[in-house]
Amino acid sequence: MEDYIDKLIAKHLANESSEADEKQLQELILKNKEIEKKYNQSKAVWQKSDITQKKYDLNRGMYLVNKKIDQSQNTFIIRLQQTIKYAAIFVGIMLISFLTKQELSREETIMASENKIIRFVLPDSSVVNLNKNSQISYNSSRLKKFDRKVKLSGEAYFEIEKLDNRKFIVDAGNLDVQVLGTKFNVKQNRIQTTVTLNEGKVRLLNFEKDKNEQIIMHPGDLVSYNSDLNKTEQKKVNASVYNIWSKDKLIFDNFSIEDLSEIFKIQYQKTLVINDNEFNGIIMGSAPTNNLNLLLKSFSEILGKEINIQNDSIIIE
Repeated sequence: MEDYIDKLIAKHLANESSEADEKQLQELILKNKEIEKKYNQSKAVWQKSDITQKKYDLNRGMYLVNKKIDQSQNTFIIRLQQTIKYAAIFVGIMLISFLTKQELSREETIMASENKIIRFVLPDSSVVNLNKNSQISYNSSRLKKFDRKVKLSGEAYFEIEKLDNRKFIVDAGNLDVQVLGTKFNVKQNRIQTTVTLNEGKVRLLNFEKDKNEQIIMHPGDLVSYNSDLNKTEQKKVNASVYNIWSKDKLIFDNFSIEDLSEIFKIQYQKTLVINDNEFNGIIMGSAPTNNLNLLLKSFSEILGKEINIQNDSIIIE
């Protein structure tokens, strides 16, 4: 049946259809969405390709051959020529269908190495900061065009371009993050996905073990989902803390000691220890983030305190 449909499409595109062929094709297109899709794809590629010129060359070649054949050629030869012509068109259609499928499934994958953060712009002008040892993939078909869907493995900070109310979706494995235009951080691994929202509003959905669960996030929200436990945690945080990895310099605007402790834990895998029982200040200022020693020196000057590193601990005296 599929071969018959391909032949109908081929004859139609070659302007060789009979009235019965045309009627049959139109009925099939109206009844079956898959056939309609195949017809539209074949027609689009046919029109963009050089097939019309190839058809002309084929006819020209047939004319030159026919000049060498006796004018009284029999019906069998005529039918054979038509069969060869349709076979050529059919093969062309098959090749086009194959190339179209290949093109529609084409993906772009961007990977960050273990020692480098990558910043790049997606086809819709959205900006992505990709953390070390992370990767993003998305459809890069020239026919389908960018569908504003990406798949993330690892961690990334997104600045999504708002575009005609078209949703942007991040497939984070355990759940989907759906947005219009906003800034947020996604950290994903096999077990747990954590989303922190800096600006705008996002919807989390399609949780791995509960397809009906949805969560609407607002700026300052952190949502963490553990797929092994099928457990979701939601809380208010200083969202700037969770994407400092994407910045060379961090601006502290009313950061608390809890914020500082979280920075050392997330970014440097260090535990903050405060030996001054009276210390409970608010942190203002700026410091570099790509060098721990320079960061601690800046903190020491900002806080007016001595800061030391001992094993996995950072100690404020």
